[in-house]
Amino acid sequence: MAQACYERPMFVGLLVACLALALSSSACTAPEAPASPVASLPQPSIITDLESGLAFSIPADWVEETGDHQRVFSGPQGSPQYFTTITLQTLSSEWHESPTVALDKILESTEDSRARLIATESRLLPGSESLHPALWYSLELRHHRERFRRIGVIIAVSQRLVEIQYTASTPLFESSFLVFDSLLASLIVEP
Repeated sequence: MAQACYERPMFVGLLVACLALALSSSACTAPEAPASPVASLPQPSIITDLESGLAFSIPADWVEETGDHQRVFSGPQGSPQYFTTITLQTLSSEWHESPTVALDKILESTEDSRARLIATESRLLPGSESLHPALWYSLELRHHRERFRRIGVIIAVSQRLVEIQYTASTPLFESSFLVFDSLLASLIVEP
């Protein structure tokens, strides 16, 4: 019986030593590479738009075009993402009742594209001095037999409404969605 008492601690000690050796050898091996590369964004540019009262970041290699009360950012020229756009615009003064009224006007203006509203969600965005009502929306559009998706945010800033929207053809939508998601994460109202 006394011999069994000595063998058991020896067995347990051997088991602990084997486990320690196994753990230390696995810790020394290089970790496995992820199955797919992690998407990363190029160096961002900080955009401060005084007309809209917003500031946000967007990849520096995105192309910017400006028009009446709007700025359009497209993916890098020559890449498939060039056909994805993020638009920042100050909405018409006749739409200023609320973000919901503005969304109704947006839907009316897209009738020729056969827009279908997928979802909406109201939230409050923090600003430098107060909270700002905002309405998130998601649309599906058809234009010349091609399908598009759009996600937008309509924000009440001071005495105006501002819209930020991301639009892309359905096959390209996911490829640049991270850019829009990062823009919203960096968004500052009334910087």
